[in-house]
Amino acid sequence: MIRRERRRQVAERLEYEYKKQLLLYMENDQREEGWRRLRHDLLNFWEENQS
Repeated sequence: MIRRERRRQVAERLEYEYKKQLLLYMENDQREEGWRRLRHDLLNFWEENQS
């Protein structure tokens, strides 16, 4: 149970960071590169949390 809670907390923190990054990418007008990086990071995040 502790592992599950820790995993949930880590996932929440990562999601918060990804949302922050998305805002930065959009503000910096680097949309194309930003979307590519965000997509890559999100895919890695989701793959890690599937196991």
